[in-house]
Amino acid sequence: MRSIVARVAKQSTRVFAPAYLRPVTSYMSTTSTMGGTKKDWVNEDQDMKNLPGLSPQQLAKIQASDNYLRNKHFKIEADMEAKERDIVRRKRMIYRSKQRGWLEADLLMGAWAVKNVPHLSDAELDEYELLLKEETIDIYNYVSGKDALPPHLASLGVMRRLQQYALQRTMSGPELYAQVKKEANLT
Repeated sequence: MRSIVARVAKQSTRVFAPAYLRPVTSYMSTTSTMGGTKKDWVNEDQDMKNLPGLSPQQLAKIQASDNYLRNKHFKIEADMEAKERDIVRRKRMIYRSKQRGWLEADLLMGAWAVKNVPHLSDAELDEYELLLKEETIDIYNYVSGKDALPPHLASLGVMRRLQQYALQRTMSGPELYAQVKKEANLT
């Protein structure tokens, strides 16, 4: 975990993506204390003063870049009409569903998103966005029924629909796998 902090310290121009484009991530920073080693969890969405090993100039540069990109994005979206913003949001959610980083989850969520996200209501989009913020392995385990749903996902209608889709969809052979991949435009 120390290498992450060292990499951030070396790259003073690192830019953090806006919070709504990435899941909340944490990493552990280790600091020595007189009684041994103290481990602190640092959330990237919190104040950047918690990033160890960075000079005040590096922190200021990171914060300025972050603010510029966040404001630039909001300006671009502010210039869009409501219908355009909705289309962009749906496309972003489909992309995030297809690019989970784990083949099984990409196939399951990507194929479901291509079929369903264009037709979801705003409330259902909000629910699906909550689901997308979860870790990929957790989503897969929740959908497959391996793990029980946590309280904040148990009442989501979108979650039930995704679970039903997973039960009905089979990819038991190479032909079905290729078909799902082609239908969902997964590369």
